[in-house]
Amino acid sequence: MKSLTFDADTHTYCYGGQRVPSVTQVIKHAGLVDYSAVPDWMLNFKAELGRAAHSATEMDDEGDLDEASLDPRVLPYVGAYRLFREESGFEMLSSEERIVHSRYKYAGTVDRVVRDGQGHRAILELKTTAAHHERAVALQTVGYYAGWNSQHPAEERARRRYALHLRPDASYRLYRYDDHAGDLAEFLTHLKEFCFD
Repeated sequence: MKSLTFDADTHTYCYGGQRVPSVTQVIKHAGLVDYSAVPDWMLNFKAELGRAAHSATEMDDEGDLDEASLDPRVLPYVGAYRLFREESGFEMLSSEERIVHSRYKYAGTVDRVVRDGQGHRAILELKTTAAHHERAVALQTVGYYAGWNSQHPAEERARRRYALHLRPDASYRLYRYDDHAGDLAEFLTHLKEFCFD
């Protein structure tokens, strides 16, 4: 079996020794979100804040979060995440799981695999962006969904996809995506464009 490796410094995935695109690279290349009017310093700050919130929520799931060590700007996102867990009934099954789709040759890291309130296994993507970018997130989640499912037997496959938008006022909004076939077709079109550009 071919192995998947990830270089965090360059954010690159290799499958069987060959570099493969990531889900986020494909989405960025598709140009579904225009950040050209946002200064670089703001993009970098928001990216760091998002990484810190992701890390904090993962540690919170594991019971290892030291709130005193957090930047105060991260705390509202953790609060929103805790509120979501309390209200939704979602059960966290795994965090930051690397996936590869061996047929389509792309990889990525799934934020959460969960069991939703109706008992369905699902992919959950966490977002801390100022706005929710519907199409980009729909395609991002379907990339993870298809990749994760390609690595698991039928009885263990995800049936649903969600995005959890955590907000700086400690509130959240949950989005559900149901057009798996249509979204996957669009994602694969963008993947092909990425690979042949």
